[in-house]
Amino acid sequence: MKKTLRLVEVLWADAWTSSGWSDEDNEPGDNEPEMCRSIGMVMHDTKRGITLASAISPSKSKIGFGHKAFVPRGMIVEVREIEKIRVVLEE
Repeated sequence: MKKTLRLVEVLWADAWTSSGWSDEDNEPGDNEPEMCRSIGMVMHDTKRGITLASAISPSKSKIGFGHKAFVPRGMIVEVREIEKIRVVLEE
């Protein structure tokens, strides 16, 4: 059996924290999200978000996914498909 996975790059806006002292005159850029990029194979893509895996382990009937990351839909700026990957499962 063959399955096709999508390898994608996700550009997403992340929250950040700071533990130091600051005053009200912070630079305007301090109030912006940190932009991040994640690359992986799409495990799930739903209205709530996208789950990526950076490792797979095909078995006889299923694909095992490892090193997973979930990005909520509201944080996603762009999803770009890099390529489709065909995975052959033993029958």
